[in-house]
Amino acid sequence: MRSTGPAGRAAGWLAAWGWYGLAGLACLALLAINDGPLFYFDTGGYLAQGRSMFNVLGLLPGSSTAPGAAETAHAISADGTVVASRSATYALFLMGLYQTLGLGAVPMVQSALLILSVYLAVRVIARLHAPGLDVPRTTALAVLAGCLGAAPFYTAYLMPDIFAPVLILSAALLAVAAPALRGWELLLTLGLGIFAVTTHPSHAGIATLMVPAAAVLGALFRIRRFWIGVALIALIALAAAAERAAFSLTVKSVARADVTYKPFLTARLIEDGPGWAYLTETCPDPGLESCALREAIDGQPQRMYASDILYSTDEAHGSLARMPLEQQKRIAAEQARFAELVVKSHPFGVAAAVLRNSARQLVHISVAMTLPVDEMGARVAALTGYLPAALAHARLTEIPAWLGWLDAAHGALYLASAAALAALTALPGSALPAALRVLALMVVAGIVANAGICGALSQPADRYGARVLFLLPLTAALLWIVSRRRRVVDAFGSREG
Repeated sequence: MRSTGPAGRAAGWLAAWGWYGLAGLACLALLAINDGPLFYFDTGGYLAQGRSMFNVLGLLPGSSTAPGAAETAHAISADGTVVASRSATYALFLMGLYQTLGLGAVPMVQSALLILSVYLAVRVIARLHAPGLDVPRTTALAVLAGCLGAAPFYTAYLMPDIFAPVLILSAALLAVAAPALRGWELLLTLGLGIFAVTTHPSHAGIATLMVPAAAVLGALFRIRRFWIGVALIALIALAAAAERAAFSLTVKSVARADVTYKPFLTARLIEDGPGWAYLTETCPDPGLESCALREAIDGQPQRMYASDILYSTDEAHGSLARMPLEQQKRIAAEQARFAELVVKSHPFGVAAAVLRNSARQLVHISVAMTLPVDEMGARVAALTGYLPAALAHARLTEIPAWLGWLDAAHGALYLASAAALAALTALPGSALPAALRVLALMVVAGIVANAGICGALSQPADRYGARVLFLLPLTAALLWIVSRRRRVVDAFGSREG
């Protein structure tokens, strides 16, 4: 019998925080192995943007002369525009922690937010579907299962990718339990979801696709008042649009500049084929700014890649980035119209490309892109004008010998976890109620949505696949523990009856 006196409560608190501490240590494994956070070249872009925003808002002492003040000027192009393809939310998050606690604190905060999202799901499941479930232990074991996959690489990564799984977990919980959440649980879950969705443009697409998934699954499995969860997930998706609008308004009113975006859709459609076919058929057309790309690319295979279209400035590979800034702005402003024209002209070609790229994204599972290889430190310094001390001693600056077998182990783990989830949710005699089956299916829907958004609209990349696939072992472990607990409760209930 468990003691309920002061000593028993103290032991319970120690045990609980011991489990949470174990989960936290697992999440920080790569921080220790690398002797600092993992980072990408665009970490420098977020730091530069964050410093620019802090300077504009007067949050840095001596803004006009502070180190990095030049970034404020360079954030605004010569034509008076700000490229807003990076998240202002994550830039402020990263710079805020850098200025207050140092970059070494970022993996700790990111780990804490991931653990919090799992904890919220576990405590609600325990209350509604598994009385007596040990919440701290179950939370920790689920997180540890995720850490057997890619989780510790992304909690230590100074990029917003870890918030894609946080978003998916938050949306999945709202889909199955929104009406039953207590006030503070609802506020925390919504807060996590809204913060996560604003940390990267791709997260808005994931949230948007999870809205119909929640509606269909809620109706099929007859989840009680499922429409509340659907509405709240839609609210999270709308928060991304609100963040973009607020950023644009701030730039226009404070920095007196216009906001523009890179024409990712245009570049993607050209690389996939339908966009190039449309340009070949239509151009020259004075009413279509994107025809300038037809001439610049000139059918050269090495210029067809989306990343080269958007960023390359050398003569052999460059096209868009070599054009005058005003022309780049016009092509970027036209990308939604261009995409619509291409879809109408080549619907089957676009559909095939979307399916092909989504499928390719699902099998991109390596954590290689989280490692600071290829002179990543120098590339960060080129964007910021300095290399933060926390990044200067990175150990994983070359592809390690163990990466190949680790990727293979992760692949086997994800396949086994997918099979376990299928067995837990689909086989006859499952101990899981409909709501928990929907939870699992919502996580899978989020993973598929991630593949569709990142693979089809951006480009298939290991970084985007591995960031969410660790949710498979995490969710499988969680639901297996819950299933065992429910069987125990049912067995004791039957004996008592």
